[in-house]
Amino acid sequence: MGRQPQQNLALGAAVTSLDSIESPPRWRRANLTDGTAYRPVRDPEALAELRRLEAERAAIEAELRPPETMARLAAIDEELQALSREMAALPQGAAVYAVATDFPAAGRFLATGGRPRPIHLLARGDVRAAGEVMRPGMPALWPGAPAEFPLEAGAPESAARAALARAIVSRENPLMWRSIANRVWQWTMGQPLVGTPNDFGRMGQQPTHPELLDWLAVQLRDDPRQSLKALVRLLVTSRAYRRSSAWDEANASRDAGNRFYWRAPRRRLTAEEFRDALLAISGKLRSEPRGGPSFQDFVIEKPEHSPHYEYHLHDPADPAAHRRTIYRFVVRSQPQPFLTALDCADPSLSVPQRDESTTALQALAQWNDRLVEALARYFGERLAGAADSPKEQVELACRLALGRPPSELERAVLVPHAREHGAASLARVMFNLSSFVHLD
Repeated sequence: MGRQPQQNLALGAAVTSLDSIESPPRWRRANLTDGTAYRPVRDPEALAELRRLEAERAAIEAELRPPETMARLAAIDEELQALSREMAALPQGAAVYAVATDFPAAGRFLATGGRPRPIHLLARGDVRAAGEVMRPGMPALWPGAPAEFPLEAGAPESAARAALARAIVSRENPLMWRSIANRVWQWTMGQPLVGTPNDFGRMGQQPTHPELLDWLAVQLRDDPRQSLKALVRLLVTSRAYRRSSAWDEANASRDAGNRFYWRAPRRRLTAEEFRDALLAISGKLRSEPRGGPSFQDFVIEKPEHSPHYEYHLHDPADPAAHRRTIYRFVVRSQPQPFLTALDCADPSLSVPQRDESTTALQALAQWNDRLVEALARYFGERLAGAADSPKEQVELACRLALGRPPSELERAVLVPHAREHGAASLARVMFNLSSFVHLD
């Protein structure tokens, strides 16, 4: 009898194991039973061809990778590794579901996978009377503007968002560039050209300088970089920005509201600016760390249910809270009393322009608040440590708080006060001077 052909019983069989490094096609369980086995090359001509091809490949690599290129690649690799280590040291960010379409399900928060749900036209707003399916679009804000975006049926949500973004920043969209120019003018000059920055519609106010607003909008739109910094530089070097705030009776009789910018507008420090200024001149403002978790200027009571945010229990001497107010943890349901008294914006509303009021509560807060008391003590210690006599302390206090030496009247009032009540009381007086509270 001749030899019977042997049957490979393992060929294609399922393989099980406790663990496996699955990285197909090179590493996987199925490779154990695919019938492919290592066979050494024994043909001399094939070996010679292999060696020739390997030498040709090495020559090409040497030509494409000269020593200077390899050194540059090594330096880049080291830089990438250093940046990767810095990124790994950053705290893990929290998940935000604001615009994400792909995230693990949590309760009734379900991912859409980028597939927008159909939106129907509702007859008289009744959800039970669904009409035709609406397509992505926007109001025709300028002649020729498309009411609907040219998207294919079933296009992902990201495509609709991108189409909306392109329409908003279109060169033909007059509202976009005017609105930004108006905001930059407001942030720079203290008051906007259009008195209703959030409303450029029929119910909004007319611009005081329509030609100027259009010119600034075109400057921003036609700038190759569309740089806000360049627009701010243009404004702060203008004659309008560099005007004095001095009063002129003749101009005031014609334009009492200063709508035509015959003088620089005088404004009070915002609540955040006032708090930051107190920290800065008292020497307690912490410039580091930048970013990171917000500081809390309150104590949470009953955190297990309906937490109470108790601002009066917080220690104002806590160094962790001596950071810029922009890093403050904002509780929308319970605003900070001290900042609220100083016209801090309501965090639950869109506030395009800060209100400025003058109340007795503001004077009491700026004199008696626990934070003001603590920072006045620190500022007093700074003055006492740097100047010996009350006169020298007043000179230093005015230079730090007001950016100028004291006037003769200020010197005549502040020096006796410092001599009688001490440097801490002098510091509290400086915090409440009109020259400190207002930008003039």
